[in-house]
Amino acid sequence: QIENAAFGLDRVPMQRMPVEFSIAGARTESVELKIARSSTISGNVSVYGHRDENTERGVLIEGSTTDSLARQPRELQLLRGLADCNLVLSNGEETITATTDPDGSFAVRKLRPGVWTVTVQTTNLPDYHRVEQETSTVTLNPGESKTIELRVVPRARRLLIKSSGTLRLGENS
Repeated sequence: QIENAAFGLDRVPMQRMPVEFSIAGARTESVELKIARSSTISGNVSVYGHRDENTERGVLIEGSTTDSLARQPRELQLLRGLADCNLVLSNGEETITATTDPDGSFAVRKLRPGVWTVTVQTTNLPDYHRVEQETSTVTLNPGESKTIELRVVPRARRLLIKSSGTLRLGENS
């Protein structure tokens, strides 16, 4: 077993450890381990909405067609970071999980260079919200750090008025 510290502070083996091999009695074998500078993916998971109206229950759009649902009425603004949001990073051979800090930030260090897919787990999203882009693909070169922004936005919810009438406030029926 080779300890990770033996590779150096900012180094990682290019193959997943431990590497298994067998040596037949009284023979000498060599094993080649490729080492690279480790990489980092960091960023934020942020909740977006409209500052001047409550979007906790999504964005209500009046209309009867799916086309009207596709249109956002206004530009969404950053409201806050999403704390305790679970992320899954995978490169096809290994899977790493991470959780956002109280301000929605995260950093995953000591990654092997290569192509990583970052997925936001939807179990901790605010009600009536969705991840704008379900997965993000990040290509890391040796020693490289990349920052990504993952946006959680209100779901568009259709409001269809089926009848009309008069609403009188303050009167008992």
